[in-house]
Amino acid sequence: MLLNVKFSTVLTFLIFLLYYLFFTPSLGKGESVATEEYISGTLQPICNFEIQNSTAPKNCYSTIDTRAVNRSSPDEFVNKSTIKTPPQETINMNPPHQYKILKSKVNSESIPLHKYDNVAEPSFGSNGKIIFYTANHFAARSTDAKNWRYVNSSFDFLAENGVDALGHRNGKRIDLFWADQRATYDTKHKIFIWIRQGIEIFEHSLGVHQTNIDRLAISKDAHNWTVYDFRPKDIFSMFGITEAIFDYPEIVVNNKYLYFTSSIGDFDTSETYGSIIRFSLNDLGNNTNAKYEAKLDRDVKSITPVDGSKNPLYFGTHLRNDTSKMKIYSWNDNSNSTKEKIVRISAWNDIHNKEFCTESSDLWWCKAHTSSKIRSSWLYKNTINFLWNAVTTYDGGGKWLPYVDGATFRLDKNMAYERKYYLADRSKGWVFGAATPDSKNRLGMIAFYDTNSKHPAFKLGFGIFNHDSHKWDVVRLATSTSRMPVLDESSGTDYTWGDFITIRKHIGASKDNYSWDAGGYTLIGKMYHDVIPYYIMIK
Repeated sequence: MLLNVKFSTVLTFLIFLLYYLFFTPSLGKGESVATEEYISGTLQPICNFEIQNSTAPKNCYSTIDTRAVNRSSPDEFVNKSTIKTPPQETINMNPPHQYKILKSKVNSESIPLHKYDNVAEPSFGSNGKIIFYTANHFAARSTDAKNWRYVNSSFDFLAENGVDALGHRNGKRIDLFWADQRATYDTKHKIFIWIRQGIEIFEHSLGVHQTNIDRLAISKDAHNWTVYDFRPKDIFSMFGITEAIFDYPEIVVNNKYLYFTSSIGDFDTSETYGSIIRFSLNDLGNNTNAKYEAKLDRDVKSITPVDGSKNPLYFGTHLRNDTSKMKIYSWNDNSNSTKEKIVRISAWNDIHNKEFCTESSDLWWCKAHTSSKIRSSWLYKNTINFLWNAVTTYDGGGKWLPYVDGATFRLDKNMAYERKYYLADRSKGWVFGAATPDSKNRLGMIAFYDTNSKHPAFKLGFGIFNHDSHKWDVVRLATSTSRMPVLDESSGTDYTWGDFITIRKHIGASKDNYSWDAGGYTLIGKMYHDVIPYYIMIK
């Protein structure tokens, strides 16, 4: 009897194996192979378009039936025990040595006023001659860092066939672009890389799916672009991700891959997961089918790549509901999976801590959508480093101030942790810090700061880390002439400011002698569009 059971089990397995080998369909466009939480596949370019050529983008319009969904971003207040031990101050304002600064207002008569936004989120790519700059709702191109030509981020990112509230086709063209753009330049493959995040939509083909599209565009000149589209379900459907959206995208490159990280909001589980997708830069640079590999991590809400790390590429994230630990990932070029390590760090207060962000709170960051997601990460002197928004007190809880917390991990000492490059000041609140080294291995950063916790007029500061004093030597780059809050599109009160700013090592001729390029902005009025975006070069 036992022998018969074993034989029948083996026979069943062999039948299943033969069925899998001979009857499983081969992979086609958008299909993937799953191994545990990792997937590989291929994206096909869907079109090419030329900026300002109104006939070209029609090839890029989606042909799926869609219905736009109102996008919502509910406040998330985190209930944690409050830490009242403040970090040491690390800001030295107005040092005796000064920096040479070239500021360019990224504006043009062709940019519609409503495209400016108090959530400006500047990002850019530069090859030393051409600068491609993105904000939250528009993009711009310059060849001299002075004069800017408007680029409509919705120009090619449309759906031709809309549907009404009952799901019937109405033939209307739908704008699929929403916000959250990132841009960078890959010096090895000599390509500009542009990511745009799409609005939430319902797709009516093959059932009704709630999702969004992220559009990846590649260009040699920031004028002629090749487009690739992908949705969460295109990559992760074999993990059961079918009703989901991308949010908070980030991009970095090493010598071989473009790394894209994003949160994934899963409507089926009402949870948010972290994801990493890497694309072959050689494929993207040649405008061919682009091979990708992807990872889904259900234990975290977001993952941030470390800019400047090469092989392996490093990433980091906070653990869910635990401010005393981080998860660090490394992904080698020749590996199809990441290595991971959980590391203890000094505990910190989430900027939306319930213990002081009560419903009656008049603190601007409690009323805003400002979060404590990691917003800057970089490689520096054999360390990987991270910055994020946090809150502290210098009087035992009587008064709270935002500051930018940080974590440094030593690559040569098994990820030994230090709290080193954070931005804290007893008299000022600091938010949205971003840092990176220049070609001389000096560490530069930009951040917003202000002294008013209720109605801030944000100033944009730049500093270099002084390794003798262990402080940032900071100067002011730009000053807002108006205070928060502003009036939004519906004339409602809006306290939101952020969600990030950008600094990068300068790329250009050696004779120009600049060290960093940065993107920031200031507020000049009471409406949401009363902002001035800046492109800044510093030496």
